[in-house]
Order: sequence, then C-alpha cells, then structure tokens
Amino acid sequence: MEIPEEEWVLVEGESKGHPFFISVNDGLKYFAGKSEYDYCLITTIRLEGMQGHRLPTDNEAEVLNRMEDILIEELSKVSIPLEVGRETYFGEREILIYFPRLNNFKNTVDSISRKLNELRSTRLELHHDPVWKHAARYHGS
Repeated sequence: MEIPEEEWVLVEGESKGHPFFISVNDGLKYFAGKSEYDYCLITTIRLEGMQGHRLPTDNEAEVLNRMEDILIEELSKVSIPLEVGRETYFGEREILIYFPRLNNFKNTVDSISRKLNELRSTRLELHHDPVWKHAARYHGS
C-alpha cells in the first residue's frame, strides 16, 4: 500500500469569539488504506506561554513543534504514523495521528506520555477508529 505524500493546508477561523488554526494533511483525505490504519492517538497539549486569545507565543510554538517531533519519532520506532492534523485553539494544541495496530500499545503510549509531560501537561487518548471518525472534523467528511 502506498502512503500519499503529505499535503498540508492551513485553515484559520473563529469559534466562540476566539481564533483557531488547523493544519490539515489533505493528502490523507482519500487515502485508500484507512482500514489498515485503524487506531488513532489524540494528543492534547496545554499551552503555557500564551498571548492574546490564549494562542502560543513564538517560544511556545517552538516547544509545541518539538513535542510534535518527539511524538512522530517515538511512533515511528514501532509503526508508520500518519499525521492527519493539528489544531491550536484557546490554550491547547491537539494532534491527531493514525497508525496500524501496535503489538504493545501500553508501553509505547506510556513512553510517549512520559517524554511529552516533561515539557508540557499532555493528555493522550488512544482509540480504535477503523472509519476515521476522529479525522472527520479535519477532512470535513
């Protein structure tokens, strides 16, 4: 199965009077192998360095980018992760990644959690999602 090339699109908007920024990997919108990438990890990071509307400062954005790199690097050790998107809104960043079933979810997720929580308060949610329900808000389907 061929994984599509990443095709990042930035979506800006407003919700409840606050701006949001969503980066979407549009290259995955019509990915034919979704059923094989049937698990998703939703990582929510609480921002510390914020400016107006609780958006990240430049320094905070650097920390968030480093955390995203750590997340991808750690998952890449055990799988081929597909990053669907990330959203920054009112003091939080959410990152959505899909991957095939892992042999040992707990060890991998625990390791990622420890590393990320050293930098910022982070919540990880693991879901079995063969129809990519969680990706619908990123891909509009």
